[in-house]
Amino acid sequence: MLKDIKTCLSENIEREKVRKMLRIFRIRMQIRIICVILAFLICQFWVSSRGLAEETNWKKIESADFMVYCEKISQGRKVSGRAEKAFSGIVADLGYQPKNKINIYVYNNHSLFLKESPVGVTTAYSQPFLNKIAISITKESNLDVIDHEISHVVFLQSLPDTAQVPFWFVEGLAIFQSGPNQDVSRIESEVFQGEIGSITDLSWEKPEDSKAQQENAIKGYLIIEYIEKEYGKNTLRSLIKDLQRGDDFFTALEGNLGVSKNELSKEWYRYEKTRSKQMYMQNLQYIGFFAIGLLTLAATGVWFKNKWKRRHELEEEGGGEEEGKEENRV
Repeated sequence: MLKDIKTCLSENIEREKVRKMLRIFRIRMQIRIICVILAFLICQFWVSSRGLAEETNWKKIESADFMVYCEKISQGRKVSGRAEKAFSGIVADLGYQPKNKINIYVYNNHSLFLKESPVGVTTAYSQPFLNKIAISITKESNLDVIDHEISHVVFLQSLPDTAQVPFWFVEGLAIFQSGPNQDVSRIESEVFQGEIGSITDLSWEKPEDSKAQQENAIKGYLIIEYIEKEYGKNTLRSLIKDLQRGDDFFTALEGNLGVSKNELSKEWYRYEKTRSKQMYMQNLQYIGFFAIGLLTLAATGVWFKNKWKRRHELEEEGGGEEEGKEENRV
């Protein structure tokens, strides 16, 4: 009996030892795995930061309101000049001056730019609360994007809560302040071809689909353009001021315009429908002018062809008469 008890005790002790050894082994393995992961992450960070340092040799240009980091001084000066030119007008319209100079990074390497871009495929982006703008310079680059991104930085920094203002208004205001470019005009005509919709149908948050983002931005621009045209620039500035104070968006909108959001939607819908018809008629007129031009060219071509043919025939007839005279003389 005592032997059995001793045997059981010794077996239990052995099992406990094995369990302890297994636990120690597991802990050691976990520590090793964590060390390997940390070493890998440190290496990745070192390689990427080393790669960025090698790929980008930043040169700094400082102006009154900007710190421009560029690879080529000539490009940096061009960007700095454009930014300063746009800045004063944007600040005056928004009634807000950023506390610090805005940093602008000008990339020549588009792949490196996209690698660092937090918004995916684009040619420019801003991070207002990092006080940063980044732009990728290519042969076809349009510097209008600088105005657009400055508007984002200044306006969003001026708001106590950016979540209180819808995506379409933020993007529309940036387009309004930077001026619509060719891409905007092209997308605008596409928007008119479809259903115009209502202000209340527009996205409050940024849509995931890029096409929906463009459509909301263009419609936002058209609404802001309509407000300025029909209600005046001072009304638009007053609306922006209320938003900067932290007022609810639709409360500020209705309070400054004196109409409900539904009434504003109806007004804007009628206005854009009229514009849509005008654009359609204008396009038909252009097509008519183009067709008349083509017909005129075709008629002119036929006239010249007939004239040349007739002249050739007369020359041949004249040549035949000369040959006849020569034969008579002989």
